[in-house]
Amino acid sequence: YIMIQQAAAYSMPLAFTNAKDYSRYISLNMQIESTAYYWSPDSTFADVLPLVVELPAYNPGEYRAGIYKTMSSRTAIEKWAIPALKAAEDRSYGLMKNLYVDQSEIQKLVILHKQIAGPSGPDPYETACTWLKDNREIWSAWVPDKTLCPEGRGLVDANGQLVLDRSQAVECATCPAGHTSEKSEGTRVCVQCSQGSFQN
Repeated sequence: YIMIQQAAAYSMPLAFTNAKDYSRYISLNMQIESTAYYWSPDSTFADVLPLVVELPAYNPGEYRAGIYKTMSSRTAIEKWAIPALKAAEDRSYGLMKNLYVDQSEIQKLVILHKQIAGPSGPDPYETACTWLKDNREIWSAWVPDKTLCPEGRGLVDANGQLVLDRSQAVECATCPAGHTSEKSEGTRVCVQCSQGSFQN
């Protein structure tokens, strides 16, 4: 009923029907040029490059009144993590925080998913592996710098020794007893606690 109202509101000459089952829904929309209810990202029709019919932005007031002339509300895809993850595994947290793939790249990914499908159908692991091999310049930007230390950690060299210069460091380590983590040159270093103070 939402799409019927939208078609009437904008004088779109559409005839509505329901497919008998999902396989018929796919085959019919592949055979004829039709306006179909579709979601993204999804690989079903990805290789025919479907176009989006854009209506005015979602109007929640009109929807509450049963008027459906605007787009439906969008479902946000968000990244969630437990608060303790940043302290427990800062690089994993950083990777998830940095991860971003734009819509055009997602579209390429779902097309790839269909193209490399084997006899038993698409394999998401094979698709992911192929994409990672072919797009290092994209995902390498997500990987946090090993020398960007969070609170409680500091720079160390290849031998695990504390260093104060980022150019000498290879990664971060938890500051040992008697040391505190202090900001330095965009990262953090472990320095001895001042006299009369202790690590907390």
